[in-house]
Amino acid sequence: MSDEEAFVHAYTTELIAHRGVCDTTYRQAVERFGEAGVVELTSLIGYFAAVSMVLNDNPRISRATTSFDEASGSLKRPAPSA
Repeated sequence: MSDEEAFVHAYTTELIAHRGVCDTTYRQAVERFGEAGVVELTSLIGYFAAVSMVLNDNPRISRATTSFDEASGSLKRPAPSA
């Protein structure tokens, strides 16, 4: 893992665990990615977390009912039962 990837992992872990990041982490993120980059990264993490919660809580969408077709690169769902 590169230094940049390790930093993003640490930033993400801190953000999710503490619902925010400390001033030092924020400053380091701004130095690496700029303010716009930090906003984009934080938004991406939040969006991913929100989508994950919806998918994990919805019994109609689960790993048991979908599979990934590598050939087409899409999800396959079983046909609805009549």
